[in-house]
Amino acid sequence: MSYESVDPYPLHESTHPLGVDDWELYRVRKMKMRWLDKQTKKAIVYNDYLTLSDIPAEANEHMLGSRSGLEWLIDRYQVRTDKDSGIVNDPNDWCREHDGPRYIIDLVKRVTRVSVETIRIVDRCPNCPYEPLPCAAQERADRVRRRATTVTLLRSSRCAQ
Repeated sequence: MSYESVDPYPLHESTHPLGVDDWELYRVRKMKMRWLDKQTKKAIVYNDYLTLSDIPAEANEHMLGSRSGLEWLIDRYQVRTDKDSGIVNDPNDWCREHDGPRYIIDLVKRVTRVSVETIRIVDRCPNCPYEPLPCAAQERADRVRRRATTVTLLRSSRCAQ
């Protein structure tokens, strides 16, 4: 399944368009897409005009390496200029290539959907054996380990097909 084909998660969009067109309303700027609150991670300030909120906790529990999918998006979907070459990497170009100013907004919503659904699937899987860690965060570590093992097993079974 392609993440671009799933239905976007119904995040709440708070807009303050101030008379701008859709291309400007949905434009990502350098270092502007960020968490409203880094502790709760329930809302993303997309730009000066738009905030996405009601992000479920599960969206930040699905880790891709050291970060969640949403954290990867926030880090990567910024306008950047390479210091050496001067080449500008503008993720807004993807919006134009897909002929829609909402492409990145919908991508955030789709990554949220995939993350939430992945966590729901993994949580339904039986516990896998492990060695307990001597720490206060045992419950969290158990859940992370179970999910990582399940994702690995799911990937292995797909490769065997």
